[in-house]
Amino acid sequence: MGQENVLIPLAPDSRDLKALHQAISLAERINSKIIVFSVEPGTNPGEAEGPVMEACKEVINRARENDIEISLLITSSQGEEADGEFLQLLTRERIDLIIISDTESDMERMIRRMLPLIPCQVVQVREKNHISPLTGNAPLKG
Repeated sequence: MGQENVLIPLAPDSRDLKALHQAISLAERINSKIIVFSVEPGTNPGEAEGPVMEACKEVINRARENDIEISLLITSSQGEEADGEFLQLLTRERIDLIIISDTESDMERMIRRMLPLIPCQVVQVREKNHISPLTGNAPLKG
């Protein structure tokens, strides 16, 4: 099996990292690369980060220490520009799966709006071991 590319979108309203933890668990079982895509409007160098983003960076660093291929992409784009970056990322990185948390209300709205343009499966993490499809695509591999 080839490498699976998993995208974890985070928004300024992020309240947890369930989706990231689920993706790391998946990466430990199969050959996958994780990309965390964060929309942080008005982000300036040296600006204080929120607690979820700080925790996200700590989780990413621990994952890298365990030889999991993971990267963080942050955009300050808004609206249609952010939508465009998101869709370009899906194509450029050949994303196979998007995992979002059930608390990602902004990202869920964006993804639902663009669903016809998203070429991969989207799943939502509700609890530690509960994933449900946001789309009608085939079940998760692995």
